[in-house]
Amino acid sequence: MNSNSRKNMKLKKQIKETILKEYDFVIPKMKENAEDPDTLIFYFSAAYTVLDRMYNNDFNDDLLFAHQVLINVYNSFARVIRSNKAGENTIPLTISSCETLINYLKEFRKVIEKEENTYHILLKFTKLGYSLQGNGYYLQQKGMITL
Repeated sequence: MNSNSRKNMKLKKQIKETILKEYDFVIPKMKENAEDPDTLIFYFSAAYTVLDRMYNNDFNDDLLFAHQVLINVYNSFARVIRSNKAGENTIPLTISSCETLINYLKEFRKVIEKEENTYHILLKFTKLGYSLQGNGYYLQQKGMITL
């Protein structure tokens, strides 16, 4: 299935409004804390958590897929933060990575609001998370992965 044949994300009005409201709160908080990775990912955790909470109202495959992508990105950031704190700086966490995370969440918010196709933004998130892992970081250094 190519990305052009994927369907757009359709959500019930109340679910969509809840997600957008949450993102409207956390995105500015993430911007304020872009140079503090611990606080940044604390607020980012709300991005996937709100999707998870919505399953109780209306299970949706698109929300499940987005949740899994976002939680993977969160875990990638958390791993690098823990490693950097422990003195292992093989994969550095840069301000650029933090700003990219914020920008992608803003883009994802727009996709949800407009009920557009989520494939491209979720792929961007996937590449960002992968770039914070061993082989992904290596491939980014080689120029094979671009964010």
